[in-house]
Amino acid sequence: MTISVCIPTYNRTVNLAGAIACCLEQTLLPDVILIADDSTNNETEQFVQGFKADKPVNIRYFRNRPSRGQAGNVKFLFGEVVTDLAVLLHDDDRLLPDALEKLHDCFTRFPDIDVAFGKQYYMNDEEKIDMQLTRKQNGDYYRDTAYAGSRLSSLEAGFLQQMPSDGYMLKAAVLKTVNYNDTLRDAGDFEFGLQLGIHNFKLFFLDAFTTKYRRSENSNRMRKGNDAAIVAYTIVDGLNVPAGSEKLKTGWLRLMAPVAIAQACNLNQGKKASKIFFSKYHRNKIFSAGGIKRLLMISKALLANHKSMSFS
Repeated sequence: MTISVCIPTYNRTVNLAGAIACCLEQTLLPDVILIADDSTNNETEQFVQGFKADKPVNIRYFRNRPSRGQAGNVKFLFGEVVTDLAVLLHDDDRLLPDALEKLHDCFTRFPDIDVAFGKQYYMNDEEKIDMQLTRKQNGDYYRDTAYAGSRLSSLEAGFLQQMPSDGYMLKAAVLKTVNYNDTLRDAGDFEFGLQLGIHNFKLFFLDAFTTKYRRSENSNRMRKGNDAAIVAYTIVDGLNVPAGSEKLKTGWLRLMAPVAIAQACNLNQGKKASKIFFSKYHRNKIFSAGGIKRLLMISKALLANHKSMSFS
């Protein structure tokens, strides 16, 4: 089975160079590397055009004019895949040297699976691995021995975000059914995993490290103004889940309501926070210590929004 590695990039030539290098160091080489570039200058284009000559892997480069944004970049790249399998790799993350071989082997051993992924090391900007954070994050997202294989249902895996935001390998045929939504910004990865579950595509967790994920101040998850929790909550609240899965949806919304409220308050979206606060998914927490704290946050956000409107 042939493999494409899809790399969206933006103004990070040094990081992109490392991402391409890790693809070329694989024990099983990809058949093609697809690069979609949102950069505001020509530096990345010049680097790629000068780099790709005489390489053992075909490198296809696309310059976006105008910029597509991170989610739009991913959607575009998925649309360019013509191989049997595809891997998404952010330009600042890394595949371990045997990642493609290990993930490809999953499809050979289990032909009925649609998506395969492994565990992630978490590293800083200097690529130093934080093992404490690595253990915590993999545990929090159900990437440990107890959930090896396909222990979780597809929809459970989607709600629990067992599939990482990149570094996964999937059958290209999946991309003809599930469309990567490029309008959701930071919540695009969550919605994509959720749609895989709703369509009952079979996910396989390989209990082995395959990628290194960069946790930095510049990552989407750490970015000021990130609204992923609010968007994800809104998506799930309006989601029609398969019969028998309502309990899973309700449990997720109850768990995420406090997070979405706090994020809405931080973004001065007091009305949105209030709506979630008084919803049936948060009602039982209203008079808790956390609920009272969130109510004060909402009051502050509403006041800030009122002042902003008064001065506009």
